[in-house]
Amino acid sequence: MNHKEPPSDRMFPSSGRVKQNVSHYLYLPTEAAASEVATELRSQSFQTETRLSAAGESWLVLAHHHVVPSAEYIAEVREVMERLAYRFQGEYDGWEVTVQ
Repeated sequence: MNHKEPPSDRMFPSSGRVKQNVSHYLYLPTEAAASEVATELRSQSFQTETRLSAAGESWLVLAHHHVVPSAEYIAEVREVMERLAYRFQGEYDGWEVTVQ
């Protein structure tokens, strides 16, 4: 699932209290900006991957964490990601949860 819309608890019908892998996609205009964003996210306990985007015009920071997803939690993290992307003239492109 990749989501840009606000989350709701119906998006997590089987998650219960089970931790799942959640990934967030941020696109930044430069490699330097992507590196700074990745560093900041790692300081907040995210695992990150940084690479040139598929289109080759921006840099992707893929941030992963292992959490119990809920609508409230995802909304809070989304706000953090959007502010961080904005600060570096980038874009937050949503999140996805790995269904296990």
